[in-house]
Formats: sequence, C-alpha cells, structure tokens
Amino acid sequence: MLSMTGYGFVEETIGNHQIAVEIKSLNNRYLDIFMDSPPFLGSYDNDIRKIISERVTRGKMKVSVSVKEVVSEISVQLDIQLARQLQDAYNKLLKELKLKDTIRLDHLTKWDSIFRLEESCDRGNIWQEVESIIHKGLDSFLITKETEGKATQENVLAILQEIDDDLDRIRELAGVAINESRERLRKRLLEMLGEHFDEQRILTEGAILASKMDINEEIERLTSHNKQFKETCLNEKILGKKLDFIAQEQLREINTIGSKANHLDISRLTVNMKNNLEKIKEQIRNVE
Repeated sequence: MLSMTGYGFVEETIGNHQIAVEIKSLNNRYLDIFMDSPPFLGSYDNDIRKIISERVTRGKMKVSVSVKEVVSEISVQLDIQLARQLQDAYNKLLKELKLKDTIRLDHLTKWDSIFRLEESCDRGNIWQEVESIIHKGLDSFLITKETEGKATQENVLAILQEIDDDLDRIRELAGVAINESRERLRKRLLEMLGEHFDEQRILTEGAILASKMDINEEIERLTSHNKQFKETCLNEKILGKKLDFIAQEQLREINTIGSKANHLDISRLTVNMKNNLEKIKEQIRNVE
C-alpha cells in the first residue's frame, strides 16, 4: 500500500554542476504533475513527466529542479573587428581635427565590448546528470510513500478486524432475532384472537416474517467483501480506487442488514460497523 502524499529531496554535485531535485505530492484523484525547472531544461519536461508517471499513478505532484554551476571554465574572447573599427574611428577623428597624437592601447581597451567573457556550459550533458538525480529523488520520494502507506495499512486492517468482530456477533444474533420476532408475533395474535386462532396462520405469518428478516445472504456477502478488502490491502500496491469500490459494496450490505434485521442489538452493531467503515474510507482517500 502506497500513500498519495510523499516527499523526496536529493542534491548532488556532478562535474561542474550542483543539481537539486525536490519532489512532493498531495492527494488528487488523478496524476497531476507541476514542473518547476530552469528554462534550458524546458524541452525535457515531457521526459521528466514520463519518468514520474512510470512509477506514480495518482497525486498532485510538484517537481522542482535547480542547476547551478560550481566551477565554470571562463574564456576571454577578443573582438578584433571592433578594435579595428575603433582604431579607424580614432584616426579619422585625429585627421578631421588636425590633431597630432598617437593611438595607445589604453584608448581601445577602455571599451568593454572589445573583450567578452564566456562560461563554457555543456547543456547536453546537463540533462544526463539531471536525469540521474531525478531517479534518485523519485526513489527517496517513494520510500516516504511506502512508509506512510504501511502505517495506513496497519490502521485500516485493525479497523476492518473490528468490523469482522461485529459481523460475527450479528451472525450469532441473526437466528435469535427471527425467533424473538416470531414469539412477539405469536403473543400479539394471542392477545387479539385469544386461544381461538388458526395455527396455520401463525406458521404462515412466521415464515413470511422470517423471509423478510433473513440476513444470512447479506452476512455472507459482507464477509466476502471484507476478505477481498483485506487481500487487496496485503497483496496489491496500487489499490486506492479498488478499495473505494469495495467499501461502497460493504456499506450497501451493512445498510441492508440493519434495515432487514429489525433487532436492537443488530442495529447498534450495524451503526458501529458504518462508523468504522467511514474511518476506513477516510484513510483510503490518501492511498494511491
């Protein structure tokens, strides 16, 4: 069982790059990925989404990627063409103004545009480095999902056991409830008709009453749903939607048992089961 909420963070220095990847998620019906990465990685957004979607099925996720240069190779580029144009401009100015002077190097070097500093940056290799960190960040993220999911699983199974215990008690009371209702019916007929009543009518009314109050089929179906719920929790990882569907079937059977039984103790037990089932549904809303 995996939680839909999780958090992962990895930061490493690879070559000249310090790369950090942060992944976090909240509950969401579907998988929704929000990207926050440097502009030069924009063309790789779909690649990142594919990496995420191969290992995550639901949740509102934010994936943040940052890349910083740790050590840059800086080279000085000289614009010779611009320097020559400046030299020609100086010479023309001296000629036009009829000035006697000579052009020195400092006349040219004061123009910053002649010199240009360039940092080498291999963008192709950056993606390979970022991709490896994303996988590590995703590993860290999934560990937290598994840890939270395990705690949820233990809690859900404990609550499910309480439902099973209540269902066992209802199974014991099912026959008693029918017999008690039959006896109440017999006493009412005696009060209404005295000793001169039709025994066959008692048997007929009792059979009809027993048929209406028979909850054995619902008990067996609920037992089966509970078993399926438990097996799904223990044996599957991606199960949120499936558990939600099973819980709906469980609730349907619990409601039917409560309405058909017409017995105070059984009614109390069904109310308790519904309360526990609601706790389970609240828990599985956070399950992937």
